[in-house]
Amino acid sequence: MKKTALVILIAFLLGVSAQAADVQKEKEDFWKKMLIKLGQIVPKKKLVVKTSVAGIRGVKYEDAESLYWKDEEKSIIVSEEELEAFKAAINRALEGDMDQARKMLKEFSVTYPESPLRIDAKKAIGELKVGASQSP
Repeated sequence: MKKTALVILIAFLLGVSAQAADVQKEKEDFWKKMLIKLGQIVPKKKLVVKTSVAGIRGVKYEDAESLYWKDEEKSIIVSEEELEAFKAAINRALEGDMDQARKMLKEFSVTYPESPLRIDAKKAIGELKVGASQSP
């Protein structure tokens, strides 16, 4: 009877430790996926260029950027400062400084409220809150 109870206890403890390892791996995967996504974003650089404008007769169409081309992905346009601020917060989370990462992401959301990265910032803040509630 004691041997059976001992075997069951050991199996339970192994299962709990394996589950904890899976949760940790999922957290790391979230931050790594976020970095991969950030690596695909090319910041919009401000160029100083002098241009000339010529008029062409034809149909007026003001919103040229909203044209749809089949199979063309829309690129995310962010400023260099915006991208660097977001990357810094994600790197801080990867280093394990979750409190500072949360502060940096909240500051990012306030500083860049119209950023296309604001949704990712909210997800990251949520992930940090979940991680904080699961920590011992």
